[in-house]
Amino acid sequence: MSTRYVLVLVLLAAFAALTITCLLWRAQAQDQQAAFAAQSNRLRRLTQQVASLCQQFVYGRSKAERDAVRQQLTEAVPQMEKAYQAMLTSPALVRLPGQLALDIRALVFNPPVNLDAQTRDFLVRAKAFITTGDPGAVQSNPRLLYFLTIAPNQLLNGLDSLAAQVQTNYARQSAWLETGLWAGFVGLLGLAGLVVLRPVLRTQAQQFRDLLEEQRRLGRVLDAVGQALLTVDSESAILAVNREVERLWGYTEAELVGGTLCLLPVARFPESPRALMQPPGKLQLDTLRGERMELEGIKKTGEVFQVEIRVAEHHIGPRAFFTVAVRDLSERKRIEAELAKARDEALEAARLKSQFLANMSHEIRTPMNGVLGMTGLLLDTPLNPQQRTYTDTIRASATALLNIINDILDFSKVEAGKLAFETLDFDLRQVVEGTVELLAEKAEARQLELLALVYSDVKTHLRGDPSRLRQVLTNLLDNAIKFTDRGDVLVRVSQESETDTAVTIRCAVSDTGIGIAPEVQRHLFLPFFQGDGTTSRKHGGTGLGLAISKQLVEQMGGHIGVESAPGKGSTFWFTVPLAKQPSAVPTPATVPAPLACLKVLIVDGHEPTRHTLQYHTACWGMRADAVASGAQALEILRREAAAGQPYELALVDINLPDMDALAVTKAIKTEPATAKTHVVVLTTLNHRYDAATLQAAAVDAALVKPVRQSQLFDCLARLIGEATLQKASAPPAAPPAEADAPTTAAPLPALRILLAEDNLINQKVAIGLLEKLSARCDVVENGRQALQAVEQTPYDVILMDCQIPQLDGYRTTMEIRRREAENKVSPRNRIYIIAITAHALRGAREKCLAAGMDDYISKPVRLAELQAALHRAWDFLNRPAEPPAKTEPPSAIDRTAMMTLRELRQTGKPDPLGELIDLFLTDAPARLQEIDEALVRHDVTALETAAHRLSGCAGHLGAQRLTDLSNELEEAARQSELNQAALLARELAAEFQHVRTALELEKVR
Repeated sequence: MSTRYVLVLVLLAAFAALTITCLLWRAQAQDQQAAFAAQSNRLRRLTQQVASLCQQFVYGRSKAERDAVRQQLTEAVPQMEKAYQAMLTSPALVRLPGQLALDIRALVFNPPVNLDAQTRDFLVRAKAFITTGDPGAVQSNPRLLYFLTIAPNQLLNGLDSLAAQVQTNYARQSAWLETGLWAGFVGLLGLAGLVVLRPVLRTQAQQFRDLLEEQRRLGRVLDAVGQALLTVDSESAILAVNREVERLWGYTEAELVGGTLCLLPVARFPESPRALMQPPGKLQLDTLRGERMELEGIKKTGEVFQVEIRVAEHHIGPRAFFTVAVRDLSERKRIEAELAKARDEALEAARLKSQFLANMSHEIRTPMNGVLGMTGLLLDTPLNPQQRTYTDTIRASATALLNIINDILDFSKVEAGKLAFETLDFDLRQVVEGTVELLAEKAEARQLELLALVYSDVKTHLRGDPSRLRQVLTNLLDNAIKFTDRGDVLVRVSQESETDTAVTIRCAVSDTGIGIAPEVQRHLFLPFFQGDGTTSRKHGGTGLGLAISKQLVEQMGGHIGVESAPGKGSTFWFTVPLAKQPSAVPTPATVPAPLACLKVLIVDGHEPTRHTLQYHTACWGMRADAVASGAQALEILRREAAAGQPYELALVDINLPDMDALAVTKAIKTEPATAKTHVVVLTTLNHRYDAATLQAAAVDAALVKPVRQSQLFDCLARLIGEATLQKASAPPAAPPAEADAPTTAAPLPALRILLAEDNLINQKVAIGLLEKLSARCDVVENGRQALQAVEQTPYDVILMDCQIPQLDGYRTTMEIRRREAENKVSPRNRIYIIAITAHALRGAREKCLAAGMDDYISKPVRLAELQAALHRAWDFLNRPAEPPAKTEPPSAIDRTAMMTLRELRQTGKPDPLGELIDLFLTDAPARLQEIDEALVRHDVTALETAAHRLSGCAGHLGAQRLTDLSNELEEAARQSELNQAALLARELAAEFQHVRTALELEKVR
């Protein structure tokens, strides 16, 4: 081998060795670059993870979700910090090629990128975020919020630059290596170099693909937040949006980013967020941060939709940025609209139901008026026993049917929420004892003792609704009498608690009846429930009484319950709070001196009656003893008289087990030792003596059970008091008239009466009742005849049926009042009109009075009610002249405005007044609803607008007070006085009901 050849071989070998050395050195450098790139990518991935977790924590929907995210952050932040430290201290960074190492260090440590400062600052903020633990606290710290939303993007951009630098250098070196391999190693060395570098290239490509996937994953996280997110600067420029913004508004990201909020127009803003509509440079989003606002957005297609926005502010140095979170409310608003529609439909159904009940009440009560009225008149005529029995049966059946109708109507009122309660002064003792008196005849028919005991410590001068209290008590007493075959029914009234202004009373109705099983008690107060629901049940009834009582008691603020056991009787009780009468001054009961220490003997075979009478007499300071039979009474009377301590008074029951009450009285009066004892006989409704019989037996007085406490006191005071000597020779007090005797009523003063009634039976009933009152009447059958009769005869009183034909009672009354006004008839000389209607629902009385009627009685007409109404008419027509200063309360509408609108009517054209009334009654409820909704939203602009519109509508129809209230509400809204506005809104709604009634009546004139 020649020297040259050897030299070539040596040179070739040296070149090959040098080439291999260079290739190995370059391959090692690329390995270092790959290792550094892997560390950089790991740091980037952890940075993305921490930023994503922070955003999930800020917008987390529940505490549990945020706690889970907090735990992940606690683990991810240290990993990110370790990855960063590992990258900085990596040997790969030291072994990088010179220029590449300098470029990377410049990116990491020098401005403007300065990845080291960004990374360390981000880690510090992330650790502070973990310890903060409250999204609200994060949102209230703008700088921290900035470093958790915008800073991660800048840090990721820097890491991307770092990766790009390494990638560029890697590509350049790869090209050099490939060129060198091709030039220096045409054969085996080039192929070997490629085989060595291929795994490195694959690793770098995979790392690059991982980086792209990480970026896409972060984008999906932002899109999955569920809310539209916009980042806006102080110049209203949109910096970033997520995919939800594109979906809501229909714009693409390219159309939005770089534009302004003018690309997202908003309609009908509330007062506060009008800053969103200002031109660029004048945006005032800083005034809206932390608020939740509802508004209407407009999509790219022009469609309007409901959204809710929240604004968060953050700063980067002196620059302010805003993150606007937007939530679509379209579905919620659709549901709210459906609920409002369902509510309106329910209200309309309730109105139709009330109208149906009113009509049914009229249709049923009209024939019932004829049945009960004619039966009452028939009973006042001479009848043989069989005829009287049949007639009594008819009256009892009709009364039972009327009670059933009343129960059904009351229950319907309960269901419709139309129960009305009054607040009146009343005497509790009179209500209780009066209720017991009403049911006394029914109890006696079943041979039951009916008693009432109001304890002496109970405050009786109270304020509340006595009729509702009486209704509950009547239901409980009626049930007790119905389900008790023998024994007694006792009402006890006690006082549970007392304050300075109110008391809580407890009424308990106890009986000795059949009792109630525990499994039945649980259902007693349910509607239509009966212990025996079969058609063959013994006691009858609708099963509504207890359900109605429960509703009444609970709406009065009380409670109701039952205590019972089968075969041991029952006790139904209820408690209600009642106010004390402000003007009631408690005065101690004054007992006459002779009465205070009176020695009394009570003779009654019924233990509860003896106990009740003993309690009453003891409260008056008397010394009372009680025995159960006549023989015992005579024995103790003789013994005490012989001992020099005679009884001064004896109360003797008519139903003694061994002797007749009159026989006991005669025995007392015929013995000299007991002759001075005053005897009071306690009779019943169906077992009474006439005055001659009582006088023959030397009875001093007679009282009918159940005895009122006041009646007993007056009787004893009359017998034993200071006037005893003067009245000793007078005949004893006459007992009540016999039950079967015809009833008579005190005659009325002379009144000219006109009856407007189209039903022949009702005419006969009314004429018969008036004849019993010694009064007469003229009869007309329709409204037009009534107007003609009034023109011909100066009537004092009109009994006006509201449903007469041609011209109903309301319009007839309004026409009479109009003629009186035209003729300037003084209030003292105008006709007194009494409405007679079969409508029993709430509002019937108000409608009659609004039409101009003076009084109201419902069918079936009862003698006592008619008599009381006619006496009120007499008192009204003969009342003293009123002082000139006294004026009538203002009407809901101005009659002058009505007359002006009526003058606009033209022949052959629709009535403009009727059209205006229809439009107002349709529009006003919508305005009132807008007012209520505006108050709920605290939207003063909408409130002011709705009040202004209502004021304009009401003013045209002369509803002056409604107009004034609307103006006051408008001013309150303008001044943002929402509390005052809420009070005015309630007054406005109440006044509208008066205006509605007046306009409806005006429309039918």
